[in-house]
Amino acid sequence: MNDNFYRHLAEFIINSTPAWVVTVISVDGSSPASIGMKMLIPESGDEIHGTIGGGDIEHEIINTVLESRPILVQSIDFDLSGKNMSDMICGGSATVMIEPLNQSPELFIFGGGHCGIALSSLASKCGFRVTVVDSREEWANSEKHPESVGCRIIDFCDAADLIKNPDRTYAVIMTYGHQFDEVVLEKLVNMPLKYLGMMGSKNKVKEVFSNLKGNGIDESLLDKVYAPIGLKIGSRTPWEIAVSIIAELIKIRNKYFF
Repeated sequence: MNDNFYRHLAEFIINSTPAWVVTVISVDGSSPASIGMKMLIPESGDEIHGTIGGGDIEHEIINTVLESRPILVQSIDFDLSGKNMSDMICGGSATVMIEPLNQSPELFIFGGGHCGIALSSLASKCGFRVTVVDSREEWANSEKHPESVGCRIIDFCDAADLIKNPDRTYAVIMTYGHQFDEVVLEKLVNMPLKYLGMMGSKNKVKEVFSNLKGNGIDESLLDKVYAPIGLKIGSRTPWEIAVSIIAELIKIRNKYFF
C-alpha cells in the first residue's frame, strides 16, 4: 500500500494536482485506523488513494476535507464512539493531520515593475503561487521575480486566457499604463475571481470605471473590484505598497473581516 500511495503522491506533485494528504497521527481505544496510515484525497473527490482504515471514519474525514477544503495544515480529532459494530468501530478516537498539496492560492500580478517586484517577493513568502504577467520581457523574468512560479509575456488583451481556476485565483492589476490597466480589468471583471484589485489613485479608478461602464460593463461587477487597492496604511514606497496589498489578500484568504 505504501509504495502505491507514494507513487500516486509523486504523480500529484509532478503534475501539480490539487489534493490533501491525510495521516493518522494518534489513536485512542478501538479503531480500524493505525498511526501512520495515509490517504490521498484529490480535489475532485475521485480516485481516493490509500486508506486510514475504511468505514465511517474514512467516509467522515473525506467529506470533512472536501467540504472545508483547507489551505493550511491542520489536525482534527474524530470521536469514534457510538458507531455500530458493522463498521468495525467500537469506541475510541483518532486524530488525523491534513496537509494541503498544491493548494496554495494563485496570484497573478499584471505588471512586473518595481511594485510588482516587491509584491511577487512578499506574496511568495506568504504562501501564494505567484505568476507575473507583463508585455515587456525585461520586467517579467526570473531575474527580477526569482520567487515567482513563472513569468508570462503576453498582450494584455489575452489576460483572461491565463486563468484556469478563477475560484481560487487572486489578481492584482498594476501595469505601466492606465490604458493597460483598463484593458486587463475589462478582461477579468466578468470572471468569478477570489480577488480582483487595481492599483491607482481615486481619480484614476474613477476614470477607468467610467470608461468601462461606457463600454457596457455592469456597475455591480465594478463594485466588487478592490480599487484603490490595499489596506490604508499611508504606503508610499513599492515595499510599503506591497505590504498594504498582501495584507488585503491575506484578509480575504483567511476570511477575516474587521
